[in-house]
Amino acid sequence: MKVSTKEWIMVGSAGASLLAILIGLLFFELTSVNLSYLTVIVVGLFLFPFSGYDYWQQNKIKKMEDQFPIFLKDLADSLRAGVTMSEAVRTASNSDYHELNSEIRRMSNEMSWGVAFEQSVNEFMVRIKDSSLISRGLAILLQAYKSGGDISPIMTSVADSTILLQNVEKDQESSMTEQTAVIYIIQFVFVIIVIILFKVLLPVINSGGFGGEFIGAQSGNIDMQYYKGFFFITMAIQCVCNGLVAGVTKNGSLTSGVKHVAIMFSVSLVLFSLFILPSILSVTAVSEKYSVAVGETFNIFGTVSYDSDAVINEKVEAVLGNNTFSGYTDASGDYSITVTAPDIRGINDGIVRVTHDEQTGEATFTYSVR
Repeated sequence: MKVSTKEWIMVGSAGASLLAILIGLLFFELTSVNLSYLTVIVVGLFLFPFSGYDYWQQNKIKKMEDQFPIFLKDLADSLRAGVTMSEAVRTASNSDYHELNSEIRRMSNEMSWGVAFEQSVNEFMVRIKDSSLISRGLAILLQAYKSGGDISPIMTSVADSTILLQNVEKDQESSMTEQTAVIYIIQFVFVIIVIILFKVLLPVINSGGFGGEFIGAQSGNIDMQYYKGFFFITMAIQCVCNGLVAGVTKNGSLTSGVKHVAIMFSVSLVLFSLFILPSILSVTAVSEKYSVAVGETFNIFGTVSYDSDAVINEKVEAVLGNNTFSGYTDASGDYSITVTAPDIRGINDGIVRVTHDEQTGEATFTYSVR
């Protein structure tokens, strides 16, 4: 039993997905972010090769359909010149019909070996069964050939009808371009909203700005890694759904949506990698006293975190005027630095600076020297 190309692709995709699962389990820590990435990779490895092959096949058939009317008209011209059908097909096989070349040359070779025209056309119809446009045209051509007589006018009529149908389909695709653009806008607006949620809303909640609970997470204790994975999964699902809808809207086929899924996911992944994926070094700073005298000592305290993880035993510097004071974070990521008020009277801003994992984070605090 011969295994088709699609079946080989499905087997290969399943094997690649299982290999990705094995590599992920053996070599990577199973954090929420890594599990999200692994899920998307496994699903992509399983679905995209088959869908991509199907899209490639449809694109190939589309190009064949574009050349089919030209092929019929060339056959009709040859028949009007008085040659036989076998000679007309052989003459056409020397012309360039792009994706249709292999099929026409195969028909020519079969007829030169003694295969009847009807049988050759029937086999062609079996190979091209996914194209209703070409199959209909070949069926009409075959019936006209069996009826006898001059079939060149019928072939020309079929070619003209095919061109008319293709123009109608192109007009429909053009009219759907605006709707497809709206779907792309929806996708990227969604990604922007996700970025705003992660960069603005979650840090506010994490700092206790809302003083309550948010989706099961206590304010000030939000697991940023969890939300990275959560947003990544939702972004991937949105890309797949919007891409498939765009494919159905413009081309009437789910598999044609693979191209749109790839475009949306690629752009969304770039935005995700730029604005969400990098870990964020967060520093807070609070002055023990607001009003201090020149030379008075007071404490600056706060917290240093890397996403939601505490930064432990990291050097923290507090800059007041021209003076720099230092301390270290404890096991909870908290620090407390004893500083001395500079001889700069009035309201001043101090800076707390931390460098961790090649990132530098800063926080400011305000104090007044009297």
